[in-house]
Amino acid sequence: ATAAVVEHVVSEGKLAAASNGHAGDALEDDRLLFSSSRDKTVRIWDLVAGECLLVLEGHDNWVKGLAVHWTGKYLMSAGDDRSIRVWDVATGRIARDLQDAHGHFVTCLAVHPAVPVMASGGSDNTVKIWDCGR
Repeated sequence: ATAAVVEHVVSEGKLAAASNGHAGDALEDDRLLFSSSRDKTVRIWDLVAGECLLVLEGHDNWVKGLAVHWTGKYLMSAGDDRSIRVWDVATGRIARDLQDAHGHFVTCLAVHPAVPVMASGGSDNTVKIWDCGR
């Protein structure tokens, strides 16, 4: 997935515009765009239709980081609520919930392209490596 930072604008349930400068994160593949926002949500967009397919709710604060598992099956999100959520992209359900993943805001995520590990960084000046194989 190619990383891009955008701010999404929704008009009548459709993606009306996107611009640089969003403090969250966005990732896209050939047909889907994943965006995070200050409104505590992650959205999955259909790029062809410009429509929001799913709104993922579960964070208690600003969602600032996203990473897509190399299989495309899972989306990871991180936020100012100090948590990391692992979402099933097909269903929009939380597959794993890592509460208090960091001592302060979780600001970024990265998934290794071949080894089942994920890295997270936080404003607590730590980087953590998570085993995704379990």
